[in-house]
Amino acid sequence: MSDNQRLTALIKFLKAASPEVIAEHISFAEEKQGASFEFSQAAEKASAPHPADAPPLWAERKPGWNKPTGQKASPVLWIKMHYGNKDLENWDGMGLTRADLRHDKPLYLTLAKQLKGHPEYAGIFSPNESRRPYIDPQEAVERVRLQKRTWARNNSKKP
Repeated sequence: MSDNQRLTALIKFLKAASPEVIAEHISFAEEKQGASFEFSQAAEKASAPHPADAPPLWAERKPGWNKPTGQKASPVLWIKMHYGNKDLENWDGMGLTRADLRHDKPLYLTLAKQLKGHPEYAGIFSPNESRRPYIDPQEAVERVRLQKRTWARNNSKKP
């Protein structure tokens, strides 16, 4: 088994295992095998590995990535090229939601900005995506007041 295969297997194990199981394995390795698990600050700051089958990250795109499509570069085009069925003409998000893009924070934030100016692009997401219903501003104020009163009543010091 190559080092890359062993590392991939270890990452899969770490993602699937509970913290208790991982702690037991570390304890066993330290006690029985004499292993030491001291992590450097650089390792702590390193981001999680990017799985090989995951779509490329928005921040790592190269100039001219949109030229083969003949379309204007945009986060929506990026999503259509790398998510869902990847067919630009008859694109299907296959249940894609905005929450699915949170692993790629720059794409998520750039898309949010673009959706403010172009609400028609919101159709790229699954129609059953849960959205907060519209709340009347006065109703929202009353709800906050009620929450504060309840909190004050429950947390006031009693003699």
